[in-house]
Order: sequence, then C-alpha cells, then structure tokens
Amino acid sequence: MAKKKDARNITEAFKDARKISGKQLSGSKDSEGKISETELIADDVLGFMSEILPPMPDIPGVSREDKAKMLLTTLLVKLGVTPEEYSESYGMVNQLFGVLGKTGSRANHRDMDFDDDFSTFDRLGPGMRRNYVPFTTYEPMPDAAEKTLVLKIQMKGVTKPPMWREVEVPADYNFAELHDVIQIVTGLENSHLWQFNKSAYDDSLQIGIPMDHDDPYGFGLESVTDVADETPLTKYLAQKGDELEYVYDFGDDWVFSVKVQKVIDSACESPKCLKWKSDLNALEDFGGPYSYEEIREIVSEDSVLTKKEKDSIAKNYLGWFENKKELMQFLNEKRFDIDAVNEELSGI
Repeated sequence: MAKKKDARNITEAFKDARKISGKQLSGSKDSEGKISETELIADDVLGFMSEILPPMPDIPGVSREDKAKMLLTTLLVKLGVTPEEYSESYGMVNQLFGVLGKTGSRANHRDMDFDDDFSTFDRLGPGMRRNYVPFTTYEPMPDAAEKTLVLKIQMKGVTKPPMWREVEVPADYNFAELHDVIQIVTGLENSHLWQFNKSAYDDSLQIGIPMDHDDPYGFGLESVTDVADETPLTKYLAQKGDELEYVYDFGDDWVFSVKVQKVIDSACESPKCLKWKSDLNALEDFGGPYSYEEIREIVSEDSVLTKKEKDSIAKNYLGWFENKKELMQFLNEKRFDIDAVNEELSGI
C-alpha cells in the first residue's frame, strides 16, 4: 500500500507542476509518421533513469516524453524538491526537451559511435547546464579601435556601501586584457583561476584561458567556450546594459558584475579608472566577499561600530598576523589609490 501511495503522490505532484506552469505535454510524430526528436531523447532519458528509479508503468494517453518527465520529477521529489519548487523544476525540464528537440543534438549523434556510458546528459552541450542565463552574441565591432567602453565593475554580495570601480577601456580589448584591468582596479594579485560567465559558474558561456595539458605547470580551465585572449570584448559587451560576471578564485568565490555603462565614439589610449566606491580593495586569500565586508568595518571611515566591536572582528584575523598593528598596516596598504591604479593600468 505504501508504494501505491508514494506513486500516487508523485504523480499528483507532477500534475500540479504541469498545471501551474501551464505547459502542454506532447510526444508527437512528424508529417511522415516518423518519431520526433523529442521522443528519441525521451528513450535515452527513460533508459538512463531506469537505472536510478523503479520503471514507470504504462499509463493510457501518456507518451514516452511524458513518462521521462514524470521520472525526472520523481527524482526531484526524492532529492527533496518542495511543492513550491515543482513548477520551476518542471519548467526547466520542459525547456530541456524543447532545446534538445530544436537543436537536433540527438539526431546529430545518432549515427556516431559512443561509449555505452555516454548518456544524453553528456550530450546536452553548454546551453542547458546549471544556472543557464540567455546571452547575446554580437559581431565584434569593425571600428572597435575607434571606440571606448565605459564599464562598471561591482563586487557581488557586498552592500552598504557597495564596492565598485568605473573604468574606461579601449573597445578593441580582448577578455584577457579585461581580466588584467579588473585585477588592477580591485587590488587582486592574479594568482588564481578565473573566468567570465553570463552568470557566475554558468558554463553555457565560459570565457577564459584553457589549460595546456602538455605543460606540467599549466594554469587554466579544463574547458572554455571562448578563449579569453582571442575573444574581443565587443563579441559580448557592445551596447549599454550588456553585462557579464567575472569569477576569480573558485574557493573564495570573488564575483564581479561587469556592465557596459556607455559606448563612446572616440578611442582612449589606455584603460583608466574614472570613479570608485569603497576604499578597501579586495583581499587575496582572505575568505572572499563575506570576509571583505566584515573586515572593511575595521578601516571604514563610515563604520558605525564601536572600538570594542572592531577589536572583536580584528581578533578573527590575527592568526595571519603577529598583532593588530600588523593587521592594520596590511589593511591600510590595501586601500584604493586611484593614481597608483591608473599608472598601473597605463602599462597594459
């Protein structure tokens, strides 16, 4: 009895999700009577899911695509997805089938030889990986050398006040050069992996330096969609409002939004910082934005904390220093200096 009750609850959960999201399920044949791409994909999903979950019984009027979606929903239930999350989860699954059906990715691989363990989920490509956010691709500006981009680089997760730098850069820069600009204006030290995404860690767009596997000391990413030093900024950042996210140090997780403020119809000779907010630079290997926001209170002129509260925060970081004086000296050296920054930027 318990099994029937569980199955009924799961099915009802799926129906509720379908009803809420307003999606229309269909497993159809084309005009020639051939099974659709979506049905072929459903075969792969059903085969894969049958290794994880009990098989879904045949239900009159329910196509293979529907069964595959129900199995995926069942997996979400078993993973603890709440009723409030069903609709969003179902919408994601429905989008997955839609994108695969449109791209014909299943058909493209159907006549190729694959290892037995190469499942549908390995063939999805970047478009349906985690945190997928649509993005616009442009033809790089043919006259980029005659234009300037004004960018706002803002630390994510830090508020009251926010931490940002506004810079102008030559529009014909590539993403490796933009990486150098961000490192300089934020005070980081270029000692960790980095990448540009539409949304942090969304590998549907992953701009970076690929790893050289022939170099035992290679420093780079296992895979990229765009090689940073070969990809012009104006392929993705060409109009006011265009925005990407820059991720640095995949442990401390520094994330900065990079947003186009304006496009100027004249060239600048070198990058330059124009404005800034928050005098304390990012702190390499210090715990990321959370630690930054906390320790900034020690040196901020706008801090409302008492001396006792500041001393309490300082104690959390004295393990790296001999005493509080040494800590304060370190933090003072990390204050933003626009003249020094612009001098360094001129050398890129």
